[in-house]
Amino acid sequence: MKPKLFIVGFVLLSIASISLAGYLYSKRIDTPKEREKYAVEKGEEAFQHYFKSDYQTAKQSIQNHIALLDKLSRESNDPIRNPHAADAAFFCIRLAKLEEKFNGQEKAKYMNEGVERCNRIGKMVCNEEYLRQQVDSMDLIALRNVERKAESPGN
Repeated sequence: MKPKLFIVGFVLLSIASISLAGYLYSKRIDTPKEREKYAVEKGEEAFQHYFKSDYQTAKQSIQNHIALLDKLSRESNDPIRNPHAADAAFFCIRLAKLEEKFNGQEKAKYMNEGVERCNRIGKMVCNEEYLRQQVDSMDLIALRNVERKAESPGN
């Protein structure tokens, strides 16, 4: 009698555990605000590598961040007109600048990709010179933030 009761109890406990896990999984917190926070953290990480790491690390980090921005763009209500699409275009320009800095072979490829992405967004000036100037301006601010964060206690 006890072994049957034990087996029945074990089966019921297993079913309850699986049901609870399924319920908690379906109720997991995955809000747009949390996704945005994650994108910002990954963007800061990409900037850190862009300014301070070796070529391969910086390139991989930026490519990963562009992939994340593309994913968030696809999830957006309007995959073209959203901040993720613009950020991805600017990070392509950063990849072109990285190639230039390290004498890489793909500068033109990434510059063209950045210009193409910009053109898809619309309502922006999308020539190479202008985009480069915009990225240079943004990078001054980003570099200050990276340096400030590195100097702050607890890092």
